[in-house]
Amino acid sequence: MKICIATHIDRIGGVHTFLNNLINNWPKKNDQFTIILNYDFPNKKKFFKNTKKINKKFQFLFLFPKFLFLKILISPLNLIYLFFKFLIIFKIIKFDKLMIVSGGYPLSLPNKIILLSWIIVKSTKDVIINIHNLNTKSSWKNFIFDSFIDKIISKFNIKLILVSKACINSIKKNRKVFLKHKNLKILYNGVTPYKGFKKSKIKNNKYYTCLMLATYEARKGHLFLFKVIEHALNKLKNIKLLIYGDDSSNQIPKLKRFIISKKMHKNIKLNKFSENKYELLKNSDLLIVPSQSHESFGLVIIEAMSVGVPVIANNVGGIREVISSNKFGILVNKNSIKDFSNNLIKLLTNRAKREKIIKNAKKHFNTNFKASVMSQNYFKEISKVV
Repeated sequence: MKICIATHIDRIGGVHTFLNNLINNWPKKNDQFTIILNYDFPNKKKFFKNTKKINKKFQFLFLFPKFLFLKILISPLNLIYLFFKFLIIFKIIKFDKLMIVSGGYPLSLPNKIILLSWIIVKSTKDVIINIHNLNTKSSWKNFIFDSFIDKIISKFNIKLILVSKACINSIKKNRKVFLKHKNLKILYNGVTPYKGFKKSKIKNNKYYTCLMLATYEARKGHLFLFKVIEHALNKLKNIKLLIYGDDSSNQIPKLKRFIISKKMHKNIKLNKFSENKYELLKNSDLLIVPSQSHESFGLVIIEAMSVGVPVIANNVGGIREVISSNKFGILVNKNSIKDFSNNLIKLLTNRAKREKIIKNAKKHFNTNFKASVMSQNYFKEISKVV
């Protein structure tokens, strides 16, 4: 089977991890993968190095100039160029399946063009659209095209694979055309257990180390967490919070000012994105996920589960599907700073409780969230598409 995967993303995140784990753990060795991605796909060299089963790759350059009059002139040319480019590619190369992997929905313009090109050359039967985030409303300038794509997907009953019930509820709520769509499927993400991971032994450590791995965005709950730490420090002084994440929107300076104003600069350290997440997890007592909204799954949670780091998180979106019971982690109401703080202290100071959660979470991970399980599930769904 020749499988073409198309994706278009502009920041480092879960899609990288998903594609890497999906392709590398694919159960049928003879299947061939071709990937189509944007020219400015972040961390491209490392992605290709880590994803070893890709046979061919195509890249597209999608230019949007800064000046409005140039945008008006060039954007249609970009679209036409992409459309005919992929018409030719799909005619020449006899792919069996197309899988469009999207960070969210509606699809990006290039992914829409790729979908249309495929439908004209092939059919709607051999395509899957994979969505990793909650639905967002269309902007006024994209509304007509988005509605057109919605109707095509609905009319031809194209299969949509989403990563959680939260994603399905989101797309049904905001796009009524999918309320009766019969080809919706949930497949949870999975990761490969990190080989050689060994938790660092803490010898007379001065601090309890908490870790947050998230993009610097308001929805991720940084300010909420700072208030939680402020409350917790009144009862437990030796807490250290380390935060790592993509800061393309330049939020760190503003957050640092808030930390300094609360005199917590010795306890909270803000850092930019790090590739060494498992090294960070190795040296942490627990992972904190204080998200306030728009969490479709929570990939970092299963990464922590896989290596025995307990998790405390807000009960939002798809997170409640990953930590489906307090046996596997601690879920807290997103509006309760006090409740989050008290549970955080209990988890840090009660070693027996931590060990019990770690043991249960590892079993939960092995059953539901291993990359090999995920890839097997995708193989079954893609094989069904005829």
